[in-house]
Amino acid sequence: MAHNEALFLQQNAADTLMRNYSSRQVLSNMGFPDGRALKAIVATGDSGVQVACDWIFAHVNDPHLNEKSTREYILYACPTGPLGVALDTFWQQSLINSGRNGVHNSFPHVTLCSFFKCEDENVPKLARAVSKACERVMNLNQPKKFELDYFSTNNYVGLFLQDEAASVMWKLSDYFAEEALANAKTTVEAHSNKQLHITLAYKFLPDQLTKLETLARKIDVTKTSMWEIRLYSRDSLFNGCETLRVLYPLNATIHEGQMQLINGDYVFMKPEENMEEAKAADGWYKGTSWMTGCSGRFPVSHTEIAVDTDTWTIHKKFMLTDNAHNAAPKLTRKYSRGADEFHCSSQTFQTMDKVEESTSNGKSQEESDEQAVYAQVAKPRGIRAIVQKVTANSPRRVYIFRHAERVDVTFGKQWLNHCFDTKGNYFRHNINLPFRLPKRAGSPQTFLYDTPITEMGMHQAFLTGQAMKQLDINVSHVYSSPSLRSVQTANSILTGLGVEKSLAINLELDLFEWMKWSHGGLPQFVDKQSLINFGINVSTTYESKAKAKDLKKDERCEHYFQRSYQFLSKLLEQTLGDILIVGHAGSLDVLSRQIQGFNPRPMSPFVSFVTKVPYCASVVLEETSAKKYKLIKPPYPTLTHSPNPVFDWQQLLK
Repeated sequence: MAHNEALFLQQNAADTLMRNYSSRQVLSNMGFPDGRALKAIVATGDSGVQVACDWIFAHVNDPHLNEKSTREYILYACPTGPLGVALDTFWQQSLINSGRNGVHNSFPHVTLCSFFKCEDENVPKLARAVSKACERVMNLNQPKKFELDYFSTNNYVGLFLQDEAASVMWKLSDYFAEEALANAKTTVEAHSNKQLHITLAYKFLPDQLTKLETLARKIDVTKTSMWEIRLYSRDSLFNGCETLRVLYPLNATIHEGQMQLINGDYVFMKPEENMEEAKAADGWYKGTSWMTGCSGRFPVSHTEIAVDTDTWTIHKKFMLTDNAHNAAPKLTRKYSRGADEFHCSSQTFQTMDKVEESTSNGKSQEESDEQAVYAQVAKPRGIRAIVQKVTANSPRRVYIFRHAERVDVTFGKQWLNHCFDTKGNYFRHNINLPFRLPKRAGSPQTFLYDTPITEMGMHQAFLTGQAMKQLDINVSHVYSSPSLRSVQTANSILTGLGVEKSLAINLELDLFEWMKWSHGGLPQFVDKQSLINFGINVSTTYESKAKAKDLKKDERCEHYFQRSYQFLSKLLEQTLGDILIVGHAGSLDVLSRQIQGFNPRPMSPFVSFVTKVPYCASVVLEETSAKKYKLIKPPYPTLTHSPNPVFDWQQLLK
């Protein structure tokens, strides 16, 4: 007993000692340089000594670790409660129905000041300045309700704070600027003279305005709202970068300049830098890890576009509410999840709605007993999905696909060194590697620039074809880039459709990717007879419209668009029936853009688009009138699956 009491007192004393020391002092006592300790504490929002330690160890190879902090700060007012739920619902629906626009790089908020800088040692005082400013506002007469008004123009949709609500936020902005200067020696540009608003949409395509306005007008701005004031920071080193979320881990090969991809990490990518390099190897870009600060090349297919605010740090939260609202249940948000994940606990309100509905439409005890009896009746096993089949008289369509998962991106360029011996024998060290490979002229090194797809890739394509078959989609012609990954994808889609034996694949060089991305010029493709021997039904009579001499190494982006457009235009004139085309990530844009009457996309946005195209992604063109086509929503569902990294069983031996 005495021992337990002594242990309790010892632990209590240790806790008290820890509380009396700041995280900075503890890290300093642990031997960390003061500059690194302070930088880690600020970068992690002073979340504790352990988190700061983890940050320092993760950034040990960061070239900027010992440099002065470059963080920028901003103050937001974020609506929570029922209004917050409604806004999050709008965020979700607008993303699904109208695609990503500028607003999806953040979450619903009112901006109370411009971005500003603060010395690391003054950040705790800056956080206290937020509290003091909020407390000063709380002592004022607040409006019973923060009223919002809908507003839109040709390129903007939003909600504006009305006079009383805006007046409170203006004062808060001014008070924060005063407190920041007095206590944290930091100059802040208050937004006390600007129109305060919640942006709902901007930087969207003109034809999406009506959809966005309709969705926005459905937001019930009369719903109860509570406002949370939040102080965020970001690393200004990565301003203007595109933020990507890691989907699949990847071990780095340092001598090849590769970057390690870690689950939970984000990658910052400078579009202009990668545009200049123009992808020295297909699908590999240069980026910097948010988690480690290290840079290198990485396969963009292992990532997906993320929200910029996912990588921000929160330093202070203060709920701005009056006594009347204190009685209402408070909902909190996860500050670092971004805009297209949902921050409010909407389940709370959905549950309440269901309870009210069941109470008002209550059933009798007899009906409940009857349902209980029926619940015991045997039912068919499983539930088959309901599908809307394509009618026989549907307009003509063109289905354009990107190839499936590549071996070289999944396993790295070094896969050849691991899978082939000096005699050219193939060894399969991972069950996602191809079960077999086609025999081709030349050494195994020919697979380096003409890679096959993985077993998962074949399954991706098969599932896609299967989904098309369930909808009674019939294609009359199939065209593929001569690259092995595209031909294999086309074959697997046809297998899913059940027509792989009756429908031959036409190999067309015009469908090959942008030559600027083909390092060293055209690769040595697998010849037709070798593909047939391998079991792929390719046409021996079709002759490619383009010849090798037509594709120049220095091909410009606009020329890539033009050759693709000319090929599809002639193809539509010379054939009847629906067409299936399998190419590359860029094919979805270059084949569909000009046929709709648009100009070729400039190189910078085109390259940015290509990075967001996943494996087996597709677009569908539908004929509207003679020689006119438009993009429609694909009739089959999309394909999504989770990452599955390598498992090291030897961890259990440690």
